[in-house]
Formats: sequence, C-alpha cells, structure tokens
Amino acid sequence: MICFSGGSPYQFINIINLKRNVLNNAPGDLLAHTLGGYNDMSTVTQRIKALGIFENVYEFKVDASDDSKEVLNEELFGLGGNKTFNYINSLSLDGSFDITKKTYSALYAASGLSFNVKLFSYFGSRNKEFKCYFYDEGIGQYYSKYRLYNNRDLIFANNYNVALLLKYKSLMPQATGRFLYEPSLIGFANFNKIASLPKIDLNDKELIEIYNYIFNYEPDEAFEKSKIIFFNSGFFYKERADQELEMLKIIEKYVKKEDFAVKFHPSVAKVPVEYEGYQTMKLKQIPFESFIMNNKSSAKKILISTCSSAMLTPKLVFGLEPQFVYLDKPIESEKEKAKQSSAFQTGTLSIFNKVKAIYNNPQKVHRVSNNNEFEEFIKNLKLS
Repeated sequence: MICFSGGSPYQFINIINLKRNVLNNAPGDLLAHTLGGYNDMSTVTQRIKALGIFENVYEFKVDASDDSKEVLNEELFGLGGNKTFNYINSLSLDGSFDITKKTYSALYAASGLSFNVKLFSYFGSRNKEFKCYFYDEGIGQYYSKYRLYNNRDLIFANNYNVALLLKYKSLMPQATGRFLYEPSLIGFANFNKIASLPKIDLNDKELIEIYNYIFNYEPDEAFEKSKIIFFNSGFFYKERADQELEMLKIIEKYVKKEDFAVKFHPSVAKVPVEYEGYQTMKLKQIPFESFIMNNKSSAKKILISTCSSAMLTPKLVFGLEPQFVYLDKPIESEKEKAKQSSAFQTGTLSIFNKVKAIYNNPQKVHRVSNNNEFEEFIKNLKLS
C-alpha cells in the first residue's frame, strides 16, 4: 500500500487528482497534517474520511517550529530508529496511527516538513525499494531543486544540516520523481522522472462533486459578480502590505468597487482593518480552485497580485486562460521574515515570467515593474 502526506486544501485537491487519474485509485492512506495556519482543517479531513477515498485517514498535529528546532537535533533527525517512530506516533491526534504496523511501498508528499523527511527515513531504512515522489503543490515545486551533492536527488536536503547529511546521506531515501501540471515550466534540469499530472477536467462532474463535498463549497457572491479578483498574499510585513494596499487604491481609482473583490490567502483568519470597505471573498475553508471549478465565467475574470501563485492555477490545473497581471520584482524588506521569503519571491517570479509562453493567447499575461506601470494598465483596462 502507498500513502499520501498533505495539509492544505490545494494539496488535497492534487492528492485526489493524482490518486484517481494517475494511480488508478491504488489503495492508500492519507496522512493529513494541520501545519500551515489553515482554518479548521480537521473538518476537511473528516469529510475526506467519510467519502472512503482512502483506506485510512490519519490526522497529525505538526508544529511549524519542527523545521527550525529539530534540523540540528541528531536524535530526531530520522534514520528510522526508535526516536523516529515514537516521534511520529506522538503526533497522531487520536493515537490511532502506529508507524511500526505500516509497510508502505511509496509516499507522495509536497513539502519539506521534518514530518515528511522522518517518514522517508523510517520507511526507506526498512525497504530498499521504498519510493518517494513529490506532487504539484504550487510554484515552489517548479523552481526548487531539493537536491544535495553529485546530482543525487535527496529529499529536501537544503532544509537540513549539511554535516548531518554528509554523515547519514547513505541512509536517506532518494526522490524517485515528481508529478507536475506543467513540466515545461521546471526551473532546473536533471531531476529524475518529471511526469505530467493531468489537468482536472471541468466536465468530470463526479470529481467536482467530490471536491465540493470535501470543502463544503457554496457560491461566493463577491467572486460571482466581480470582474477583477485581487489576491492578498498573506505576507503581512509592512513593505508587502503597503504595496498591496497601494495597488488596491489604484484599482479603486478606475474601477467601481462592486466590480472587484479581494481574495485573502487561506491562512488569513480575519480581514485586516485596512481592507474594511472593500468587497472581500468570504474567509472560509474553500480553496480558490473550487470557485474556478464551479463558475463558468472564471476564464473571463482578471486576476491581480504581487506574487500569488493562485493566479496561475486556472491555467496549470484546469487549462483555463484568464487575464492576469503581476509585479515582476521582489518586494524588499529589512525584516527577517522578508529575507526568508526572498528566495520564494525570486523563484515565483521566475516561473511567472515563463507562463506567458504556455498561454495560447500570451497577450493575456501582463507584467508591471512599478505602480506607474500598473496604473497605466488599470486605466486602459476595458471591462466587459
């Protein structure tokens, strides 16, 4: 049996697509973790469990601090020992998961959580044929190499202490490959077996109903009637917040308020006071992709953001081509949080700059370098 690790709505969408349309519904468990700041993920996982898509659905409480405090901790590094399985079992929310009773042949994961690396280490140390795959979870999978030395494609090695990796690298499992919606966008070469993840067919009513049930989909009036969707990035350091508000004010200057709406990042639990007065989509555990699936006018909307990868999912996941505009430079900050996100911004922009090449109508992709260029774009925008 195989297993899947995921912890966000978008990851669950792609896990189900992968299991159903690539792996022919092969028997597998879902290891659902709560990391990421998403609201009420337990409700989502309980709905997945009720559908019977997976043999078992296990929930884990994973602390974001694990990736910082444990990377230097040799005892919890992984490597398949007692410390590893005791640690993983301790994260099980209801105590029902016992890793020592599992014999998975492969794991499909999306992120570099220490939780995932420990899973790789545990099963890889017991089965030389154990395989690890990455599935599409957004822009990061396209620009991040996740490799170590001598072209060995090791699991998220850049997250871990180099001295420990060199000491134990022979015990770390290798990545077999990854499944991406648009392999042509990959930002580096020589990664093992990059395969296409099939786009979700909007005429597949059975699959759409599965997603609608899982996320308790209901129409959002702001999305339905708006011609422009502005994506708040979820990064609330001052420089980013100021830039996004400036762009909103420019939109407001030329577009009626009822014609545009703000879509907040799923991790945002409360509308910031600065956004009061603007039309906003509801803060519910419904991913943006669900609105795309259920709205026939999605491809006609104009999407705007500083660097939100959600703007690309209509094309990557569904093959739709809405018009979108983005800021083509990282937003600098002296704060440590901004420094940590600089690689993300640079990587994201590198992929954004390639998307135009895969659009059937490249004129729908717009890049601006500053607010003056953005204002010129909005001023000349013709809304149907």
